[in-house]
Amino acid sequence: MSKKPKTETKPAPKTINQDGEETSTMPATLSQQAMASIGAGGLPAGFKVAKKVTLSQLKQRDGVPVYIKVLTPMRLATAIKDRGDGKPKMEPPTLVNVIDLTDGREKQYIVNAVLKSIFEEQYKGDAYIGKSFGINSLPKEEGKRHKPLEVIELVED
Repeated sequence: MSKKPKTETKPAPKTINQDGEETSTMPATLSQQAMASIGAGGLPAGFKVAKKVTLSQLKQRDGVPVYIKVLTPMRLATAIKDRGDGKPKMEPPTLVNVIDLTDGREKQYIVNAVLKSIFEEQYKGDAYIGKSFGINSLPKEEGKRHKPLEVIELVED
C-alpha cells in the first residue's frame, strides 16, 4: 500500500471587505457558498449544488471601492410593471453576475449608466467578461447628471 504524497496547503490570501472584516479572496465552490448561505448544517448526503438560483446583490456605496470579477454579459433585469397601464414603473436596471473579490462569493452587481458606457466603449464585444475591476463611485458633482466613477482593471499576481 503506497502512501499518498503530502500536499502543502497554502493559506488563502486575505483582504479587508467593505465592513472592515478580514476575508479570503479565494472563490468558494458553489457547494461551499450554499453551505455558508443556507446553513452550517451542510447539504444532504449525496447532493451537491447544481446552480445558484438567486444571488445576493453587491451594493456600491459612494467612496467605498468594490473589487469584482465579471462572469456574465450585461443584461436588463425584468421590468416591474405598474398595475394600471402595464408600463414599467421605472427602467429596469442593467445587471451582471460577478465574483466579489473581497469574499469570493458570486453576486449580482447593478451596472450604472457610466460603467455600462465604459464597458461598451473600452471592452468591445463583451471583452470585460472574465476580467477583474476595482470600481469606486464618487459623490455626484453639481450640475452633472451621473455620479463619476473611478475604474481600474486588475490582474492577478
